[in-house]
Amino acid sequence: MKNFWFGALFLTACQTKTDRALSQATAASSTEIAVAASTTPPNTAPATRIVFSDALVRTPWVDTKQVMDTSLDAPNFQCAPKVFTQKDTLTLRAEVPHGGWLDVNQPDGTDFRLIGPVAEAAGYALMDTATFANTLIVRFRADLKSRPYVYGRDTLETVFRVPGDYRFTIGYNLATEYDDEDPNWHCTVRLVASP
Repeated sequence: MKNFWFGALFLTACQTKTDRALSQATAASSTEIAVAASTTPPNTAPATRIVFSDALVRTPWVDTKQVMDTSLDAPNFQCAPKVFTQKDTLTLRAEVPHGGWLDVNQPDGTDFRLIGPVAEAAGYALMDTATFANTLIVRFRADLKSRPYVYGRDTLETVFRVPGDYRFTIGYNLATEYDDEDPNWHCTVRLVASP
């Protein structure tokens, strides 16, 4: 009987020692993982990085001049002001939900993708597509810089730089060509030289 109790006590002590060693090993592994995570360089960007542009104007907008039509017959997509300078703030109002992509074409036809997967992947989107698709009003400064949607032009350029008409387009997939009917929403504004 003594041998039985001695054996049981010995096994219990061994099990406690094993449990303690396993617990310490798990804690060490957790610490190593935490240290490894905390030593990742802080400036490492993920593969797809969305930059919320400094050009966005986040203050609430009050339409004191009533430039936007809010009646039941209002257009789905409106831009204001219709005539602007580089010192102005542009306001886009689109019935929600709407497409998650936003493009603007310069007077010469150069396309700038301001919101959409390409802009998000490259890190220069005004906002992410899901947020934009459910945003009624977007405001941004007219001195906005972005990358043209043109092969080989990879540096940031001032979007609104040449006087003339700029056409905004909202859609679901602006990379697709439509032959028959254009399901996208459009509005146009005109840039004039600053006085």
